[in-house]
Amino acid sequence: MRILVVEDTEDSRVLLVDQLAAQGYEVDAAENGIAALQTIHRCTPDVIISDILMPEMDGFELCQKLKADDNLKTIPAIFYTATYTEPSDQKFALSMGATRFIIKPEDPAKLFQQVAEVAAEAQSIATSHEHSPSLGANTFTKQHTETLSKKLYKKIHELEEQKEQLRIITDAIPEMIAEIDASGCYQYANSAYEKWLQVPDGELIGKAINDVIAPEVLAVIQPYMERVKKGEEVSFEAKFPDSRQELHYLKMHYIPRTMKGGKYNGFFSFTYDLTEQKRVEKEQEKLKARLKHSEKMEALGQLAGGIAHDFNNILTAIIGYSEFIEIEAPRDSSISKNIGLVLQAGKRAAALVEKILSCSHQHHTEKHSLEPHIIVKEALEMLRAALPSTITIEEDINTESGRILADPTVIHQIIVNLCTNAMQAMAEQKGILQVSLQRKQLSAAEIGQRKGISPGNFIVLTVEDNGSGIEPAVLERIFDPYFTTKQIGKGTGLGLAITQRAVEDCKGFIEVKSEPNIGTIFTIYLPCLEEAVLLHPQKTVTKRRGVASQASTILVVDDEPLLSKLHEIRLTNAGYQVTAANTSKEALQIFQKNPDKFNLLITDQTMPGLTGEELIQEVFAITPSLPVIMCTGHSDLVSKEKAFALGIKKYILKPLLGNELLDAVGEVLSEH
Repeated sequence: MRILVVEDTEDSRVLLVDQLAAQGYEVDAAENGIAALQTIHRCTPDVIISDILMPEMDGFELCQKLKADDNLKTIPAIFYTATYTEPSDQKFALSMGATRFIIKPEDPAKLFQQVAEVAAEAQSIATSHEHSPSLGANTFTKQHTETLSKKLYKKIHELEEQKEQLRIITDAIPEMIAEIDASGCYQYANSAYEKWLQVPDGELIGKAINDVIAPEVLAVIQPYMERVKKGEEVSFEAKFPDSRQELHYLKMHYIPRTMKGGKYNGFFSFTYDLTEQKRVEKEQEKLKARLKHSEKMEALGQLAGGIAHDFNNILTAIIGYSEFIEIEAPRDSSISKNIGLVLQAGKRAAALVEKILSCSHQHHTEKHSLEPHIIVKEALEMLRAALPSTITIEEDINTESGRILADPTVIHQIIVNLCTNAMQAMAEQKGILQVSLQRKQLSAAEIGQRKGISPGNFIVLTVEDNGSGIEPAVLERIFDPYFTTKQIGKGTGLGLAITQRAVEDCKGFIEVKSEPNIGTIFTIYLPCLEEAVLLHPQKTVTKRRGVASQASTILVVDDEPLLSKLHEIRLTNAGYQVTAANTSKEALQIFQKNPDKFNLLITDQTMPGLTGEELIQEVFAITPSLPVIMCTGHSDLVSKEKAFALGIKKYILKPLLGNELLDAVGEVLSEH
């Protein structure tokens, strides 16, 4: 038996054809009523299964054509539809000669059963020469028109509802969506798109895109619109100004809309505002760069600390033995002059090591409550003597600005560093150096994302010059340690790095603005010390040179033989009884044999076997009251606070200058 399936939806048509073929039927297929008639004239089917709503010729029209043809009217027609499902539709279909009216989807087994029944009935009718009734042409036209009108009205209503739902959905989407027809006119735009163009609701519809989009924007998107007209789906990113002329980073996506046969019929535009995403990505890149810089600084700090320990040992030996020679050398002799130069170089090297440690957070400073305006004025007085006559200093110092918690030496160093840099920037011109110190209250918004900084009152130090300025590429690196644009021998590249570290150590922050050939402004914000904060007054300790006593026996230990010998000579010359050891284990064994012999222990910290801290703990287990002086070249391993917590009486840093060791020994022994 041959069956003709008439269905405009390809997936449904193929599925039904395959199912019927599996039941043993010969099956033909057509996509609408016209194609079905052509197929019927080539090969007459025994049964027709047809959808109703189809383009060009629907199922009702196909059935009417069949029943009007004497050669075809006996072919049973089954309507299989999901659209015309009302009782009036079924009545109309049966009245015009349809054999069955089945609503989709139907269980395949039940569908096949009805097809078999219709086929059996068709054979019976053909044998008895009885035929189904058919409507007249006028009656069919009238009822078909009424049925179709109702269905179209309902469909239009459904489409309007769907359109409204689609509008609600697309208006809730932050992306900008628009539909442009083949002539370049808007057919649809969601609220985000209208808002971007500052156009009232619905006023874009019908307007040409060339009349709405700004010429400079149109020049960018025109090549992509030409590509989409050729059926190509395109995406691109560009910066465009909004209605307030603020630049936004947008991603555009154009999808062509085509009719059957591939004819271009316009395109859909999807626009995504990536401005915030790009800002976040940029911030993330900055954070990554800061993290990388932080890791570099940490590694540099560790390296600096290790180098400083060894270097300070060497410097202590150089300076110490040079001082011995200076004492013994005849006054005004070439030896005295030369050794004086050695001492001068040694002290410069010691100052450089201190800068490196300060830059890498390895150097600990003593903070006090102080009025910064006093230090600023003192520093400027000192700088005036070194100023060339072409540079003028202008001051705006508020003496009532308040107090801060800081090391006065560090604050002095900050001012000198910034002013010196400013003077160098104005070296070849008549310059004005403006220094201001004021009090300012900063809000959370002004603090921004700076970690560890809280809103409140700040003392603001501003150093401004009208010098050569700083190039943007250089400005990004000015706080990097060892970065300098000066000639070799003219600078170490540590000044601004130390300044930044010092400011951060005071819980403040620093800002810099600069324009080439205009000048530079450094602004430092230091948190005010509130009056409610109670500060313990700092004890001033007068260094006292101890009087040598044969009763004072000192145990000295340093893993650098030159230093242990140096300390032994210096202390022995001062009249003390000294026992020197080159290892901590050796020192512990000496002490364990006769602990009552020693009145003082002087120890290094970084030593193999036992560290100075571990040696002290072993000694205290035997004699808890023994005075101890720690003399170290690496303050980060045991801080001054930790040293005092251990019970150490005096904490001094290498390299030792002059009588620093003797003063410390005298002070400790006189107090014990």
